[in-house]
Amino acid sequence: MHWSSWESILASKENGGLSIGSLNSFNLSLLLKRYWRATIIPNSPWVRLLKTIHGDSLGFDDTRCTTVGVWNSIVTSVKHCFLTNLIPPGSLHKRIGNSCSTSLYSDKWLGNFTLASRYNRLFKLDSNPLCLVQDRINENGFTWSWLRYPPGSCHLLDLLNDLQVVNITDHPDTWIWKIENNGLFTVKGTREFIDRQLLPSSQPCTRWIKALPSKKNVGPRIAAVSLGAFGYALFNTRVIQKMAISEYIRKCYVYRHNLHTIDYITGYTHNLMCQ
Repeated sequence: MHWSSWESILASKENGGLSIGSLNSFNLSLLLKRYWRATIIPNSPWVRLLKTIHGDSLGFDDTRCTTVGVWNSIVTSVKHCFLTNLIPPGSLHKRIGNSCSTSLYSDKWLGNFTLASRYNRLFKLDSNPLCLVQDRINENGFTWSWLRYPPGSCHLLDLLNDLQVVNITDHPDTWIWKIENNGLFTVKGTREFIDRQLLPSSQPCTRWIKALPSKKNVGPRIAAVSLGAFGYALFNTRVIQKMAISEYIRKCYVYRHNLHTIDYITGYTHNLMCQ
């Protein structure tokens, strides 16, 4: 029986592991859930409280949190996921519908950036930088209100070119998590995505022993798997039923201090299933 690294065991079955998953990816998924909920429910009491402390961006933009604490650690971890491409930038973005709830400059609704960061000069010159998309759009296109006309007209032309792809519908604006097929954030799906980025992928896929029934209650018996010169490793039979062991190694079964071969196990479980 060959030895495998712990990271390989944590990997999915398709990648040669046991689909256990790492605690690191699970922890990051829970932290990203805070980011997701703070974004899609901006008027919840806990989000409003954090905004009074850390500002409207909650520290997720280029600015930092005003205090060091739990929320600062969450923001730092979320930023690290995006900066290292563990989570692709722009995975969370706003899908435009009727444009009634989308901020023109602050929300990510045109690619992987906000208009405030890409067109910072125009953002500062707008008379209402907190305006919604619907405030700047009409039947003929977009209308603007500047404190003074932008000196670099090329920036305004670039902005207008980006806005040509906007398609207004009757549906409400929705936040989309691109990692999930349905666009909704789940801890399980995000954890599996992070595991695919961090954990190794080996071939062939995991092979399973089907000699023991997976749902038959055979009691808390003990099984021993031969490790050659290293002796025997003891496992509960329910664990053995879910372990992938090559058919080329010896397999033994211990019940009431009697040692049996895999042929005995096959016949024994066959009789149980026929009862």
